[in-house]
Amino acid sequence: MAIVTIFDGSLDDQGELGGFTDGLVARMNDNGHEVAVLRLRDLHISRCTGCWSCWVKTPGDCAHKDDGDEFRSAWLRSDLVILACRLEAGFISSVLKTAVDKFIPLAHPYIKLVNGECAHLHRYGDLAPLGVILEPGPRDSEEDVRVTADWAERFADQCRVDFVVSATTADPLESTAATIEQYLAAPKVEERRSPTRPAPVPIPEVDPVAGSHRLLVLSGSARAESNTAILMEHFCDGFGGIEGNETSFMLLKSPRQRAEAIAAWNEADLVVFALPLYVHAMAGHLKRFFELLEDTEPRPGRRVAFMVQSGFPEAHQSRWLEQYLARLPARWGAIYLGTAVRGGVEGIQIQPPWMTKKLYAQLAGLGLELGRSGRLDRDLVTALARGESLSVVARFMFTLASRVGLTDFYWNKRLKENGAFGDRFARPLEP
Repeated sequence: MAIVTIFDGSLDDQGELGGFTDGLVARMNDNGHEVAVLRLRDLHISRCTGCWSCWVKTPGDCAHKDDGDEFRSAWLRSDLVILACRLEAGFISSVLKTAVDKFIPLAHPYIKLVNGECAHLHRYGDLAPLGVILEPGPRDSEEDVRVTADWAERFADQCRVDFVVSATTADPLESTAATIEQYLAAPKVEERRSPTRPAPVPIPEVDPVAGSHRLLVLSGSARAESNTAILMEHFCDGFGGIEGNETSFMLLKSPRQRAEAIAAWNEADLVVFALPLYVHAMAGHLKRFFELLEDTEPRPGRRVAFMVQSGFPEAHQSRWLEQYLARLPARWGAIYLGTAVRGGVEGIQIQPPWMTKKLYAQLAGLGLELGRSGRLDRDLVTALARGESLSVVARFMFTLASRVGLTDFYWNKRLKENGAFGDRFARPLEP
């Protein structure tokens, strides 16, 4: 017998997903498994605020007292977890994404190399494998389903667990159940298949727009004082280097902020979304804003670009998200300008100026070109990414730095400042 938990992240009980998962539960329970559906919309799940308390103040324990321990514990006691939801704005729902964000306490801030790329250490050892069941909406294409399923597989890969099933509600229930049951019955093997890495989406060719521009920057950061804000300050300085250009910067954390941003969006012709990478996608509150934009009217000629920053040094860590972002402007009737990606950003607030000088100059140059022509400079976007993966030399240096504790220095420093260093390996959800 296996314990299977289905996290239902649909926004409501409309559609076919509920009937599909109920049928799956009945079939598998009849076959001796313990299968349950956890409907996330019925839980109180506060958004992740990016405070990192679960890493540096109260290790393994979220600072926000909501129902997060319920679904985090469910993953720990399960033999398989299935993420299920209706697609909203072409991706998993904001309810499900917010819950995924709150899995962060199950990881350590510490990084190690796995198959040549950076990944977080697990706090509780091996996690249960993952699967995904999706219900496309009338505006969703097969490509939307593929991009979402690819992200889910990447999430499993970074958790270093098997990716068991990818299905939609249009698939036969019996075949989906059979796939799951065959996996649960088969002997486990050590070797996992890693998902294919998406290639960078090319910067599209668009005509230049002369004259002055008004830029709306919409920040998907969970914090007002953030690495995203630091990067965009230099970007906007460059943009403002063209006489007559103006910039507005808005946060999207609260319903009030999102309502104000919708009003600004309706009047904007040039928009940049700036965001940190959150579990290989955007934070849940930004996903909610994307859902709200589905109900807005297109504005002819509106141009949209994205800036994604992450703590991981490799640019490819953000490419699964880029696959989704590149598809969004078309849903809004807007022109896609491209996505700029920058890794290795965690810690820039404590770096000396000589370490950030080149980065800030690149950002200013990118902003200057957008302010001049209404386009992104493809060469600067490539330079900003600094390469897709760690080179052989970089991997060697990372391994060497790990052995002497340098890769953990930043996080250990913060743990010690908060008097939490001795509890850094705590497992508060263990029975």
